[in-house]
Amino acid sequence: MNYLKILIQEHEAYGINRVVVIELRAYGQSEIRVQGVQESWVVGKAETLFSMLKRNESTLVTTYKRFGLNLNQFVFIGMLVVMPSISTWQHRGIFAIAVFALLTFMLWLHARFIPNASIKMTEAKPTWISRTWPSLISWIGAIASSLIAALIFYWLTKMSWKDLAKTYGVS
Repeated sequence: MNYLKILIQEHEAYGINRVVVIELRAYGQSEIRVQGVQESWVVGKAETLFSMLKRNESTLVTTYKRFGLNLNQFVFIGMLVVMPSISTWQHRGIFAIAVFALLTFMLWLHARFIPNASIKMTEAKPTWISRTWPSLISWIGAIASSLIAALIFYWLTKMSWKDLAKTYGVS
């Protein structure tokens, strides 16, 4: 199951219904929407549902998704740090485009293949593999993207790793 939508309505004053909509998506953004005449009921119901779902959540979200684009920010800062080592503007442009393409690929990979949540409709406890595969895919993708960026950098600079370490004072 990739999507679950729960819609709850009850009659309220003034001919308007109280409505609660909970949409849980395996891939993408899950949502809770609450609508009603009384603001205090709406806010209270939304917070109650959020805390109830949070308590029962079996988090599969990787650090990459949970905290936004930390990995992207790290790769971007790394690109800015090594950019002066690339001699020509054309090569810098190629490197920047390649890094942005890799970052876009990582974002697509996480949005498409790594679930936000896993809802099991059985009593059986999920296996170790089913709980860890999203993190494994995330880390494998991150490592592969970093290696590809490093190879592109090496190809554009034609520096040896020893020369690169000397440039940045690493022994």
